[in-house]
Amino acid sequence: MRRLVVVLALFLVAAASSPSGGDPATWSCAVAVMSQEGYPSTGVRRIRDVETSPEQWRIGGGNGSTNGTRIMDLLAIEPGKQESMLSGFTPISTGTVDDLADDDFAQIDPLAAP
Repeated sequence: MRRLVVVLALFLVAAASSPSGGDPATWSCAVAVMSQEGYPSTGVRRIRDVETSPEQWRIGGGNGSTNGTRIMDLLAIEPGKQESMLSGFTPISTGTVDDLADDDFAQIDPLAAP
């Protein structure tokens, strides 16, 4: 059985001052579904590209841009927030991922404890 989807929980430490991770009350996280890639595109760390159309070993549904998100699903609490985070960037179709700045990509708001 092929294992195509990897669920990643990325824990971002907001204001940790110690190497042990700081106070968990200050942590936030993003929960995303992506696909692991054995032979990633240049500048991409083992996350499969999302193409405009599905192909063998390729996920479909992307917009064809260099900075298109490779996230297939994202946990968001507010209705509509997921869509706005995953599509809230201007598509760029030139260059490589390494040529782009952080702000050229979709910006994900992590979840935080109330």
